[in-house]
Amino acid sequence: IRKIIMSLALYGFVVDTITGDGASENRLTFKTLATITARDILSDHFTADELKGLPLDFKIGFNHPHPMLEVIIVIGGEMPHWVKKFRNAFDNKSRDLKFRGKAMALVMIYEIWLASGDQRMNVTASLRRYIFTHDHFNLNAYLKMRVFLAVQIPSATCIRMIKDHCEDTSNDAVIADYQPMIDLFTKVDRLVDIWNGTNHKKGKVRNVELINKPKHRHITELFDVLRLFE
Repeated sequence: IRKIIMSLALYGFVVDTITGDGASENRLTFKTLATITARDILSDHFTADELKGLPLDFKIGFNHPHPMLEVIIVIGGEMPHWVKKFRNAFDNKSRDLKFRGKAMALVMIYEIWLASGDQRMNVTASLRRYIFTHDHFNLNAYLKMRVFLAVQIPSATCIRMIKDHCEDTSNDAVIADYQPMIDLFTKVDRLVDIWNGTNHKKGKVRNVELINKPKHRHITELFDVLRLFE
């Protein structure tokens, strides 16, 4: 990686970010390269109060190897693989996944979808309320690679489906049992939008808003997302 970065610099291309998926060899490489912490970078732009509760000692970058360039190369995240790993954690049968003391699992959402009757398409005029299919929940190696299936689990539509289920008096579902998962999905949904440089959704129109300064409001939102995982 360093040789490639140096070669690009000799031809006038200055690398300031590298990224990769979550494969073990990539994680090991990034860990080996990283020497600069989040604190080193963020403390120049934000106060201690603004950074309170963030994992600031996590190493996220390194100096550009060219001796004439004062550039920090950031090891950036890669949203498609991140959100797939997030969804796959919910499908891990050997893991007792909990958040704020409440259980979370993909099968819980699957059961809610089945209870909604949305999967029953008996006639061509059947109206579906949600976007889900059996492929969202009965995952195989191929379906686990489909980004859109993963992104739609921690989505506003999924949150609406969970709330609809809890408001249905024909079952004994309690919203408090799902609230931690709803809170988590709400933040992850915004995280995906921020990662895509997208403003809050307004109807069917998405306003693109690029993050072009340290104190952009999306950065503040991102900090709030990270604090949720404390």
